[in-house]
Amino acid sequence: MDIIYVVYFDGNRKTGHAAHARGLATALAKLGHNLKIIAPGWDRNLNENVKFFRAWQLRKSGLYTFTFGVSSAIILMSMLIKNKPDVIYARYFNFLFLLLPIIKLFKVPLVVEHNADVCAENRIYYRSFFSSVFNLFSEKLVLKHNDGSIAVAESILDSWEKQKSSPSSSVVIRNSVDVDIYKPLDSRLCKHDLGLDNNSRYIGFVGSFGSIQGIDVLLKSFALLSQDDPCLILLLVGADNKELLDTKNVIIEMELEGR
Repeated sequence: MDIIYVVYFDGNRKTGHAAHARGLATALAKLGHNLKIIAPGWDRNLNENVKFFRAWQLRKSGLYTFTFGVSSAIILMSMLIKNKPDVIYARYFNFLFLLLPIIKLFKVPLVVEHNADVCAENRIYYRSFFSSVFNLFSEKLVLKHNDGSIAVAESILDSWEKQKSSPSSSVVIRNSVDVDIYKPLDSRLCKHDLGLDNNSRYIGFVGSFGSIQGIDVLLKSFALLSQDDPCLILLLVGADNKELLDTKNVIIEMELEGR
């Protein structure tokens, strides 16, 4: 199949979203599909049947999804004039609807991947009334006019049903796990390799330190638990960025350093 893959974030970034997108592109290429990727950035070590088209984006602005939507629409129009693919696969973002008229004009099937519940994000990010309404309207528009929707959790489908936005065709495909990497190992040997104390008990967190992950709740819970269990240690693993610095400041304020 000839596939156009639209990704609104930089595929070179060391984040879970970028790793997911790269893994999907690699898997599709290995299956023999031809991919044309529209994104702000991508790994230059591409498979021979994968081509990358850079879309302009204002990264340091609240308009980064809007600028990507406009520039990707121009690129997409040019690509469809030259050659129509079998399908367009897009990662959902709030200005994806800008591409809908072009896709409808050329009558190419559109499949959209949804990795978050917009209603939940509106609450978590404390979005304004206008911003919340816009994001819900944008998602509803895409759900109505695409040919297939993929959600990573049942809760997203439940949210669509509550909002009366359920698409005509949808399926849940959970994020996969590489079982060659993530498999059961001897905990004592693992602790030894990491320089950890076998007599201590650990609570581990691996992921983004963004507010959506509820790190503040984890820290407050750990502070309560550690009062009764001095052998309890909290391990946090994630990217070295501003969110990590903010988390470290909270840890200092809560007097949890070294715990």
